[in-house]
Amino acid sequence: GAKAPSSAKAPKAPKAPPPAAYGAALDAACAEVAAARDELQRLAAQHPSVEGHSLVGSANKRLALLYRRSGRKGEARAALEATIAGYRGAEQIALDCGDADLFYPALNRIAAELVLRAGDKTAAPLDAELLAAVRKSLAEKHATDPDFWSATAFVELDLYEAVAARRLAESKEALLAGLAAVHKRRDDASQWESVATQAA
Repeated sequence: GAKAPSSAKAPKAPKAPPPAAYGAALDAACAEVAAARDELQRLAAQHPSVEGHSLVGSANKRLALLYRRSGRKGEARAALEATIAGYRGAEQIALDCGDADLFYPALNRIAAELVLRAGDKTAAPLDAELLAAVRKSLAEKHATDPDFWSATAFVELDLYEAVAARRLAESKEALLAGLAAVHKRRDDASQWESVATQAA
């Protein structure tokens, strides 16, 4: 018989549901992270601090990822909203006491808010006053105690600003150049894995 044209593509097989064992493992992971989050919330309420509230935000962020992977969309959204609340609490404490690590909770909150409104096609530029405070915090950190995270955070902030303003395509080359410059100085794979996880 005649051969199919080389350009013809076989129909894609439907996605198989995750194995039961994988689903059970995800459920167990969700329960474990949720329990840890609850304990962190209790400690943060008793002893408010930038680190404590940031840990609450981080636990909720991990929980949101797990819920999303397990198809629990409503719970994933609720965890994302809790992520924002946790980081916002840390951010406010940092602002009140002039903490140099303001950039950490602020960047994580901004990222979570951008994910939450991913379907919104209208541009909503980030607050200029907040951006100025975060850039000042970053500059102070990088001048006094530079590390991998403060170096990548400059590019991260530019990325979020571009996403919020709906000009990611125009900013692509500058963002890639910024990341390449950091990679030349710091190429630890485990640290870059964390950057990739945040981007996901």
